[in-house]
Amino acid sequence: MSRDVPGRDAPRYTRPPNDAYEPDSNVEYVRRQLVNNVLTADLEDRITGRGEQHEVLYGARPQDQFFAGALPSQFKYREAKANEESYGNVAKQVSPFKVGVTFRLPRHISDDVELTVRPDAFAFQRQLPTFEEQQREHNDNTDASVLDQDRETSDESENESDANAGSSQGTTDLLRTYKRLDPEWSSTSVTGEEINEQVGCDEPLTLDLDLSILYEKAYAVDRRFCERTDGVSENEASMLSDETLSSESEFENHVSAAYDGQELTPLWDARLELDVRPDDDDEFLLLTARLINTHGEEYNPDDEEYQEQNDPGYEDWRSTFFDVEVAVTVDGAPLKVFDSNEIEDKYQYDGRIFAVGENAATEPIFPAHTDKTGPNRELYSEQPANDDPVGVRTEMVPLYEQSRYLSRNPDDIAAPMDVLAGDESDESMFDCLEALAAGMEDAVADYREIKSEMVSGKSSEAAAEFDKAVAGFEADHERVLAGIECLKQDPRARRAFKYMNESFQEMGFDKWRTFQIVFILMTIPDMLKQADEAGSEVSVSWDNEILETQLDVADVVYFPTGGGKTEAYLGLVTFTAFHDRMRGKTHGMTAFTKFPLRFLSLQQLQRIANVLAKAEEIRRRENLGGDEFSVGYLVGSGNTPNTLRAGKYTNNIRKAQEDEEFQKSVKYVTTCPFCGEKEVSIDGDLEQGRIIHQCENPECDEVKRNGGEPAPLPVYVTDREIYRYTPTFVVSTIDKISIVGMQRRMRAVLFGRTSLKCAKHGYSGENRCIADTGILNEAGQCDEDDWEEVDPVDPPSLLIQDELHLLREEFGSFDSHYETLIQHLNRAFSDDTWHTKIVAATATIKGAEQQVEALYMKDTNVFPSPSPRLKQSFYAYAHPTRIQRRMLGALPRTLSRTYAIEKIHEEYARAIQEYRAAPETLYDALTQVSDEYTLEQAELPSDPTSLEAVIDDILDDYETQVSYHYSRDNTDLMKRVLRTMINVHLSDDGEPYYPLNGQLMTGQTPLEDVSSVLEILENLDELDSPADAVHMLIATSMISHGVDVDALDFIGFFGLPRNTAEYIQSYSRVGRKWPGTVFLLFDPMRTRDRSYYRHFQYHQEYQDLLVEATPLERWAEYAIKCTMPGVVCSILIQYYDEILAGKTSIRLYDGEGVQQAVTNGHLKYDEVLSLVRSAYGVDGQPSDGSESSRSGVELYRRQINARFDEIWDALIDPNNLIERQRARDPDTDESNFLTDVLRRGGQRTPMRNLRDIDDQLSIGPDTDTSLIINGYRG
Repeated sequence: MSRDVPGRDAPRYTRPPNDAYEPDSNVEYVRRQLVNNVLTADLEDRITGRGEQHEVLYGARPQDQFFAGALPSQFKYREAKANEESYGNVAKQVSPFKVGVTFRLPRHISDDVELTVRPDAFAFQRQLPTFEEQQREHNDNTDASVLDQDRETSDESENESDANAGSSQGTTDLLRTYKRLDPEWSSTSVTGEEINEQVGCDEPLTLDLDLSILYEKAYAVDRRFCERTDGVSENEASMLSDETLSSESEFENHVSAAYDGQELTPLWDARLELDVRPDDDDEFLLLTARLINTHGEEYNPDDEEYQEQNDPGYEDWRSTFFDVEVAVTVDGAPLKVFDSNEIEDKYQYDGRIFAVGENAATEPIFPAHTDKTGPNRELYSEQPANDDPVGVRTEMVPLYEQSRYLSRNPDDIAAPMDVLAGDESDESMFDCLEALAAGMEDAVADYREIKSEMVSGKSSEAAAEFDKAVAGFEADHERVLAGIECLKQDPRARRAFKYMNESFQEMGFDKWRTFQIVFILMTIPDMLKQADEAGSEVSVSWDNEILETQLDVADVVYFPTGGGKTEAYLGLVTFTAFHDRMRGKTHGMTAFTKFPLRFLSLQQLQRIANVLAKAEEIRRRENLGGDEFSVGYLVGSGNTPNTLRAGKYTNNIRKAQEDEEFQKSVKYVTTCPFCGEKEVSIDGDLEQGRIIHQCENPECDEVKRNGGEPAPLPVYVTDREIYRYTPTFVVSTIDKISIVGMQRRMRAVLFGRTSLKCAKHGYSGENRCIADTGILNEAGQCDEDDWEEVDPVDPPSLLIQDELHLLREEFGSFDSHYETLIQHLNRAFSDDTWHTKIVAATATIKGAEQQVEALYMKDTNVFPSPSPRLKQSFYAYAHPTRIQRRMLGALPRTLSRTYAIEKIHEEYARAIQEYRAAPETLYDALTQVSDEYTLEQAELPSDPTSLEAVIDDILDDYETQVSYHYSRDNTDLMKRVLRTMINVHLSDDGEPYYPLNGQLMTGQTPLEDVSSVLEILENLDELDSPADAVHMLIATSMISHGVDVDALDFIGFFGLPRNTAEYIQSYSRVGRKWPGTVFLLFDPMRTRDRSYYRHFQYHQEYQDLLVEATPLERWAEYAIKCTMPGVVCSILIQYYDEILAGKTSIRLYDGEGVQQAVTNGHLKYDEVLSLVRSAYGVDGQPSDGSESSRSGVELYRRQINARFDEIWDALIDPNNLIERQRARDPDTDESNFLTDVLRRGGQRTPMRNLRDIDDQLSIGPDTDTSLIINGYRG
């Protein structure tokens, strides 16, 4: 399907920039686009049987090799139906033996209308091999055996048995050989009169279909295969000895003697038919042209003679058609599109659906260019001469080309970092920013200019959506003006802005992408307003009418994967961190970013560390004071240690000094963020109580500052270190938010409630140092002389939620309760003066407003606002000639999906390895490829040695495949397929093939394994040989987030992912830098898969519309049962434990302290209940005002009252406490912590993570048993 790109005469910001229409100067991209097109075309040929190289097929059976587009016989399905009714029903539902295309015509057409139906397919005739062919196969097998004699073959094999697998020693299998038959099919014409007569008929109209030419071609094939001679066994016939292969005469004598039976003749039979019926209240005609493989249609279980004559047995080529197509053209009547009410309301989308496939995808047929001749040229014109198709056709391996989506950064509105960093002058900086704002104003005019074009033929709702989008862009423009005004008025903000730009400039960035700098400017007023409300001096006149802020609105950055969302919010964080230091916030967290999955945070950690390192260098240079900028990695004990003590007897600090495996497991920053070298090691500091990432590069400035010794990096990877050092930017998984209900030490980090600083061990929210000094050395011991009192600091300025769309279902419901809990605790601590700014990022979302309301109970601003034309806006554009991804699909009919996905991955690997071995063949293929670019534009060298080096370098980018599976069981199967099928085949065939190295990437893969794989993929140029690479990632949905490397350019889907967002996120792993390929292998037994296959082009084109709304119910009845213990405990141990400090002899994280506070009247039922109600957001009406939200609020009010009474009663019941001495005995596993008190009271305990949803049952040793167990441990 051609890509619709507006011409150069369209308004500037509604089309690509001028230079995009010129010849592409990026030679490397041109080369890879051409090569990727060759690879995908090659793969398509290998699974359909097209192309000169498949005129004869050796070794494999046609139905196994050429599964894509095959039309099998009905014989086996009818046989199965006769024997097992349920199997027959499945066959009827799936109907794999028919292919057709359904389209519309006007209800009343004239009699002289002509409809032309043209079928197309090829078939195979089996031959006996020639001596030369058999000898070549024998030599290849011998060479492979010699090359691979040391290879260990697994006992467990899933390899499909065939006539060429596993010969006995000293013998060779008879080579399977099949000749492809390509008949010239004739077309059939149907008049309008015949069509009108057919309306209302019960049976379709049968059209002429002449198979005789196919049979003639089969009978003309030399050496047609025969059955075995009577009395000769299969082994005797097919297994050839070395003596048999010693000469041509010996070989021919053997073949003549062994295969002298009846010749195996073809059994092909088919019917071409046209179905016509009225559609949509008699307004249209609905026509279906289809080709049916009718072999076996007359199957009768009682007719043994029929079965004997028509059973193809194991020779399915006798009754199978391949690469089937049905094409229809219409002369004298227009094709009528299928209606879509949803698309009618979307102004960005064409919405025309010309046809629907029957066991196939479809393509429109456009008139040929005037310089093309012949009927076939007309059918296959790829470039439409006008907008109206003249026909439709089936496509068994549909292809959709997705344009490269690029940021628009024209020179006249560019945001160069050197200018914005103040390298020139403030005047130059503001000239640059005001040019950007002026460009936005021009874009508004451009948007409005195309309104009539975009809404023509659309509904009134589409026009209203267009106006809403333009209004959203205008609002963004106003916020940008406000940001510029803030920078002009406030010198401190201006300095922070310059330092932010300098930080990114030092990282190697030369300019911002347009949407990034717009986002940063938009949110600067919010950050200054936040500081102002908290009591910091801000030199901004808020009464200026343009300075309206959106501090209490959640900004959702919605941009495609790889577009730069991370840098956009990192820029805002860096600005705010500098501003924090300049306004007197000397320590504490500036930003808290949460990822739904642990893998997501891994690559982001390095990027964040890199930015903060450059910012730290500027902080020191400018003497901004306060602590160094640092990053914390808070992802849970399954990935990083929660504590520095593992159990009672293991010191993790010592392990960091001595245990290499432990060091590997906790090294999450592999490159020094200061010098950029991969010389980071892990060590333990027994004085400070730290597991340290340190740089050992003697040329690093940090090492030089440290006197030449390894320099500790400002990276904290254990929970306890993060509590004590309160890093500037904490990278966390969402699960960790639940620890506020269990860990009082979070108070200093998440709420800024520091009260003491230890010179050796960092901060504490209590009246003593909280370091576990029992595992430290003598120098690590501390006392009051090392402590100084400090004031609390503001809570984090920014809460950043990446991959917002993954907060769904019960996971999102639980998180929503903790989100509002934290908001209200911050307000409680600050007397309602602190409002954390919420920023979220996603590449796929629908219903963002509802999701944000459910999560945070806030209004939403989605940025950027929808563009006036699809993928053409002020911020970005779809390139007119660069392809980002080629999307292909197939539906296997003649073999299982497991064998089909094996075939796809194996054939793709073979193509890569063959082209590596013979680069001149790739060059020849490039001369034949059809693309927007010409071979001349690729500027390939003519010198063979140079050409080989260039091609080898290009193929490096296409070597690694991703195999996607929607269940972990399937990944285990694929790993076995790789080992026992793909690699066995490649190894057995010898040079130039080599086996593939595979790596599982699932939710169970250890982070250190993920890290090592990513490092290999990011450094392919350092490998000694392509055979050393990671050739295949066998992945689940884990791959869809957090695996951002440029080396992935092919992904095969083993079935359609469960939702569209997952599909988009997963395929976005490929084609990030260079053109990539997406292959969807659909499941023929799943209705959804079949539907998407039949609508393939439209599924790809309209996929953003098909993204499902994120299911998230804040008021889920079950959710409050899980979260309420944690909410109540959070309020007690985070808030009341501080404000009641000194008023009880025992702290409130201890049940005895709670009971003491209640008894003396300091802790009151009504006050705590009021805070709980506020935390859940039920003390007012929901802002969306919906009936479901109102009923949810009422439900939660009742639930809170009932559940709170149960929890309160358990906490204040003396019977739920144990004796103080027992509770404090370190040799027991019992305590009076609130969790244990609740457990004894029969209540749920606080969630340990947001997946902690099972009913809880307390199992553990009693006191005496605990003492015995701990005694043995000692």
